[in-house]
Amino acid sequence: MGRVSVSGRVAVSGRVAKSGRAAVGNRYGLSGNPPTESLVCLLRGDLGLPGGTVNGNTIASWTDQSVTASVWATGTAPTYHSSGGPNNAPYIEFGASGATTFLQTAASQFTGLTGLDMFFVYKTDNNQGRMANISTDQSGDFIPFNDGNVYTALGSTARQVFPCAFPLVTWCILRVTSVAGKWTCSLNGRRLFTTATNTFGVAGTGGNVLIGKSTSGRLVGGQAEIRMYSREQRADELAALRQYMWDRYTLILG
Repeated sequence: MGRVSVSGRVAVSGRVAKSGRAAVGNRYGLSGNPPTESLVCLLRGDLGLPGGTVNGNTIASWTDQSVTASVWATGTAPTYHSSGGPNNAPYIEFGASGATTFLQTAASQFTGLTGLDMFFVYKTDNNQGRMANISTDQSGDFIPFNDGNVYTALGSTARQVFPCAFPLVTWCILRVTSVAGKWTCSLNGRRLFTTATNTFGVAGTGGNVLIGKSTSGRLVGGQAEIRMYSREQRADELAALRQYMWDRYTLILG
């Protein structure tokens, strides 16, 4: 029997986006596209870039491919790379040549949400990742800091502090789930921290949420993809995400 192919395109709430490399019969024995229900942010290294962008260009914006369709505008422009990310995928580089580079969008786009399940395909080149500020806490996010701890309030009103023994200098999947009464962080499927004391919140800095910096430092590294869902993903949705992340990035969500 010939090989069965899987469609490489997925409709994202009325928007069309490429789903990446598809494969059948991989280690999970699953096939399909990542879930789109409850998707409120989708940023990917090869989608939503300004017209005419080529390898090595700085980008003035990165457009969300979810139904939200928000434009993450340049604070200071990061750099697009057409390859070199996980599994040689495209990615956006932050903090090159010592510069603080970041993108921002209005925190108001998250108004009315009661939770976020966030997936970052991400690395930091110096193991000191001031990755983002998507919270109501203004202490700054360090994922991780140079003392071996993570300090972050992603999706929360309070900053969480916990150890991270795993270097993030290679590409990984960072997942943070924040809902009422639950905040959990995992790396490549391995849980780093969880607490039942949590209040969901998103305010950002000056009314904006940030990618590439926090309130007190910058990211030196890259983002290949960011997915945010407005609720914790179900088991079947996580199975589809596992398949997608492995097919596209050869990274294990766990």
